[in-house]
Amino acid sequence: MRAVGIKRLKNKLSEYVRLVAGGETVLVTDLDRVVAELIPPRTGRADDLPDALLAEDRSPPDALWSESLVASRLLEYELWNRIRARSLAETQAEAVGELIGRVALLELVPPVLARALEPFPQPARTLDALHLSSLKFLREQGQVVKLASYDEWLLSAAQALGIPIEDC
Repeated sequence: MRAVGIKRLKNKLSEYVRLVAGGETVLVTDLDRVVAELIPPRTGRADDLPDALLAEDRSPPDALWSESLVASRLLEYELWNRIRARSLAETQAEAVGELIGRVALLELVPPVLARALEPFPQPARTLDALHLSSLKFLREQGQVVKLASYDEWLLSAAQALGIPIEDC
């Protein structure tokens, strides 16, 4: 473990970031008082920036990104809300735009909204009902779709509806 004053850290930031990336902890001091602690990313933290920003401890397999991806328009709103809640919109807008650009977004058309009002095999949270309804709508249109999610409840509800699950 090392300690460094704010001024020196500012002047040698790259050096200290390399130390932290190598597994070392660095205490940041101001007038001999510890004001911050730089620590290596915890084991298992996602390496991919969007996943790390969203506090996901795992990343989808690279092969998933080579597939055709589709989601309800809700994905865009959920993603931006999480980014803005962490005050990251200014610095991460480009990464968010690139991520959203990889996904075809389905508008919440009347049939999707109507299905979301119907009962599900298990009680559905509002946004989950809209996601599941979007999947059902796409399948009814003849599209082959799978659900990719880390949300155990959503995965369970999708399986109960006969929606295939993508391995993540």
